[in-house]
Amino acid sequence: MALKLVSLEDAARLVGISVEELTRLREQREISGYRDGASWKFKEQDLERLRDQIADRGGSPAADEDDLLPVSSG
Repeated sequence: MALKLVSLEDAARLVGISVEELTRLREQREISGYRDGASWKFKEQDLERLRDQIADRGGSPAADEDDLLPVSSG
């Protein structure tokens, strides 16, 4: 079985998140990316795993505590 690498834009579309969010996840090492000249590529199987993880969390990627907004009760 041949290894399939997917471009950054196609990868974000496949997972259902923005390019910026996928880049953030790559920088935080939530998913491995591979440099191809000036662009990034991702393993299709890693993207499928990430998509499943996001679905299991209710449709949003893991958030850092710094990304969370306070919830007011009033």
